[in-house]
Amino acid sequence: TKPEGPSRRFIALLALAEYEEAFQQAEGILDSGQALMGYGSLFEPWTYGEVRRSHSQEFYAEHLRGLDSLTRKTPDTPWKRFYAGMALLRLGRNKEGLAAMDRIARFDARRYGWMRHAAGVKRLALGQASKAVADLESAVLSVPTAWLSRCFLAEALISLEKDAEALGQLQKAEASCVSTAAACE
Repeated sequence: TKPEGPSRRFIALLALAEYEEAFQQAEGILDSGQALMGYGSLFEPWTYGEVRRSHSQEFYAEHLRGLDSLTRKTPDTPWKRFYAGMALLRLGRNKEGLAAMDRIARFDARRYGWMRHAAGVKRLALGQASKAVADLESAVLSVPTAWLSRCFLAEALISLEKDAEALGQLQKAEASCVSTAAACE
């Protein structure tokens, strides 16, 4: 879906490296209950539309430098940890990216747990199913209708031979698609 109003402003501010103002805007978006997941959202602002195919490694490295500079100047927030983690993952620096995202766990999981979705997916891909479960459980705690997080959580649970729990997550994912009329592909 196409971002609107505050989300569009957030994406623009982030693209301009106006991080402090972007993160204030993001807090307002959380307060309003707008969509958090998906392309062109708080979750993936750098990958909106066709732009996602044109980002170079330098794009993410430049944002990482800006976020690192912000980290030295301002108090810790989950926002800079999340976007630094995302940039590091995009740069293939998985260990550092996951470490940055691990720091998000210090913040309110009901508000910021969705930020741990990407770490959970990466950990699942790396064969770290137990850690993936913790990340993805935090994501669905924060956004219970996040069907994709539930599907990845089910996959991680299957990896741990917890088939009954996995089936329960898949049923909840399916129910969230029906109840929210989400586009579950």
